[in-house]
Amino acid sequence: ALDTFEISAFEVEAPTYEISEPRVLQQLQKDILQLHDARQSPAIHIDDSLTFSASHSALRELQALHDWLLYQFNQHTDEPLTPRDVLVMCPQVEDYAPYVSAVFEVGRGGADESVVPRLPCSIADRSPRDEEPLISTFLELLSLPDSRFQVSAILDYLRLPALQKKFGLMADDLTTIAWWLSEANVHWGLDGEHTQRVTGQQQPSEMFSWHWGLKRLLLGFAQADHETVVGDELWMPHVEGDQTTLLGRLMQVIERLQIHARDLNQARSGAAWGEYLKNLKALFFEHQGQDDDAEAALDDVIDDLTAWVERTGYDQPIPLPVVRHHLSQQLGQPDSGGRFMTGQITFCSMIPMRSTPFKIIAILGLNDGAYPRQSIPFGFDLMAQSPRQPGDRSRRGDDRYLFLEALVSARKQLYLSYQGANIKNNSARQPSLILTELMDYLEKGYGWCFDPDKPERSQLKVQALHPFSA
Repeated sequence: ALDTFEISAFEVEAPTYEISEPRVLQQLQKDILQLHDARQSPAIHIDDSLTFSASHSALRELQALHDWLLYQFNQHTDEPLTPRDVLVMCPQVEDYAPYVSAVFEVGRGGADESVVPRLPCSIADRSPRDEEPLISTFLELLSLPDSRFQVSAILDYLRLPALQKKFGLMADDLTTIAWWLSEANVHWGLDGEHTQRVTGQQQPSEMFSWHWGLKRLLLGFAQADHETVVGDELWMPHVEGDQTTLLGRLMQVIERLQIHARDLNQARSGAAWGEYLKNLKALFFEHQGQDDDAEAALDDVIDDLTAWVERTGYDQPIPLPVVRHHLSQQLGQPDSGGRFMTGQITFCSMIPMRSTPFKIIAILGLNDGAYPRQSIPFGFDLMAQSPRQPGDRSRRGDDRYLFLEALVSARKQLYLSYQGANIKNNSARQPSLILTELMDYLEKGYGWCFDPDKPERSQLKVQALHPFSA
C-alpha cells in the first residue's frame, strides 16, 4: 500500500435546494440531474428565479435587461451582487454589440450617472472584422472591382479617422462634401465607361457619375460665382476660395480608388500579394503607431497568407477572389480568448466553454428561426448530399445542448428574452422552439401561466418589461 494523503483545494458548497425549499430554477436543475419529469406529479411552484421577457426589437431587449439588472443590484443587499456575477449570452453577439454600447456603456441616464448609473460591461467573441472599422473598410477596398461607387459607400470610407488623416480631411468636411455631391446630383459610377461595364448598355450616359459631377463643380468654381449653363451642362458655383483644396483631396481619394479598382483584378503570386496589400493599407490609412491592434491584425493575416503560399511551394498567380475569401475568413474568426470574465458584465456568443457558473445568466435573441441556428450546407458539401450517419454534427443539436448548459450553470437567476412582437405592425412573433418547450414544461409541471387571457391560473405572466421602467 502507498502512503498517500489528500489536500482539499476546493470548498464544496451544498446546493441551495438541499438547504431550504428549492426555487424553481434549482428544482428544474434537479429534475435534469435526476431525470425526473415534474409533469407526472404537477404542483404550484412560482418565484422569480426564472424571468421571461418579450420585446419588440434587440434594442428593447437590452433596455429591458438593463432595467432588470439595476433592480437585481438594488435587491441583493444581504448577499452583494457585482457585475462580474452576470453573464449575458446571444446566438450572435454581433447582432447586439452596437446596442450594448448604446444602452450599457453610455448609460440610461446619459451624461448624468447619478440618475441611472452606468453598468460596466465587456463584449467577448467579437471578430476583428466586425470590431475594427479599419479592418472592415480594408476588406471593402478589396471589393472595389465589383463596386458601383455609390455615394453612400464613398462617404462611409471618408468617415474612417485613419483615412481622414491620410488625405488631410476633417470630420466637419464631410458635411460640405455631402452637400456638394447632393447639389451636383452625383449618385454612382466613376464615368461613362464604368457605367457601361456595370449596366451592359451600348450607349451609356455619363450623367450622375463622379466624373460628371466633380467636373461641373470644378468648372463652376473656375467660371463664376453663379450658376452657368454651358452647352447642356449646368456648372455649379458651390466651391469657393480655399475649398478648392478640399475638392482636390476628394478627387484624389476617388482617383486612388479608381486606380486600385483596376489593379486589384490582376492575379499575383503570394509574395506579390503580400507586398501589394501592405502598400494598399499604407496608401489609404495613416499609420497609428505601435499600439494599433487593427493594423497589427491586418499585418499578421497578410504575413500568414504569404507564409502559407511560400510553405506549400505554390508559385502560380492567385486571383483576387481567393485572396479576398482567405482574408475575410481569417479576420472573421471571433477572438475566443479576450474580454471574457474581465470583472464586468460579460456579453458573449453562445459557443462552447462559455456556460461557466454565474449567479445570473441572461440569454437574449431566443427567437423562432434564429435559435437553434440554421445550418446551410455549401454546394460542394458531399456529407450534406448523403443520408445522415451516426456521429455527424448537428448544429441544432449543438444549440440545444448549449442552452441546456446555460440553464444548469445559472446559480441564482435565469433571464430569457425574445422578440415577441413585430416592431413595425405589432404582430405576434413566436419564441424559439426551445423556449416554447421550457414554457410548456413549467406550465404543466409547476403551474406557471404564459397566457395573458388566463390570469386565474397563476400570478406570473410573461414579463414584457417596459424599456423605460425604473
